[in-house]
Amino acid sequence: STFEKDDLKLTSTGTLYENGIVNENFVLSGLADGLKVKFGTTLLQTVETDQAPLEESKEKKVKRNEGKFGVSWVEKNKKCSANLSVTKKQLNDVVVDVNFAGEVNEYVSVGAKLSGKPLRKLTEEQQQAYRKVLDLDLAVKFSYDDDLTCTTELSKNGKDAKIGLWRKVNDNLSVSAQWKNTLGVQFPFCYRGEKPETTETKKEWGFTAGAALKLDDGSNLRAKVNEKGVLTTGYDFDLKENLRANVSWETNVAK
Repeated sequence: STFEKDDLKLTSTGTLYENGIVNENFVLSGLADGLKVKFGTTLLQTVETDQAPLEESKEKKVKRNEGKFGVSWVEKNKKCSANLSVTKKQLNDVVVDVNFAGEVNEYVSVGAKLSGKPLRKLTEEQQQAYRKVLDLDLAVKFSYDDDLTCTTELSKNGKDAKIGLWRKVNDNLSVSAQWKNTLGVQFPFCYRGEKPETTETKKEWGFTAGAALKLDDGSNLRAKVNEKGVLTTGYDFDLKENLRANVSWETNVAK
């Protein structure tokens, strides 16, 4: 829903999942040109009973009560943008994310995202151990025209790589493909301490193909399938003015 007064505009969106988890997000704009202030909450249906923080590998995947605050800015010609967000998940440390995107020229755009936990308290043993202090993601986008783009990404400090292609078939239909793999590269400045010797297992490239169709009534139908046969589809549509709904489902067609 949307509420407006003078130059200010407040937009709220809510999502209710089948397991009872509720996401509520608010975006306030109009304070200054290109500036938006964002608030968000995630609330679980049941009272949280866990007594320990989530491990790093599970922190983004497992839902817990959390609050989020952010500020974003977009240059008036939309050639560059910057975002700052602060997230506090129950029992875990505060996470600060900073990202930037900008155009180099009409064909090339770059982006970077930096994430860390500046308020994290470490024991003396943890301070001496090899540990990650920053997460860095980098991306470069090549636009050959308005109908064809290629994106390359390095995420998790260079560990994961992605290559994506997007093609606009016509005004209503677009198709895409993505390849991804684990390279095992690590940016050394994102870590502290002496790195232990490890053996990386070589993995095959994963593949995902997708399509998006815009219907005449303004609704959108999306579908994608990966190399394992997992099919994900989605449909979003207007319920009424200023209120839009989204439905998605997933199944394994290879079984």
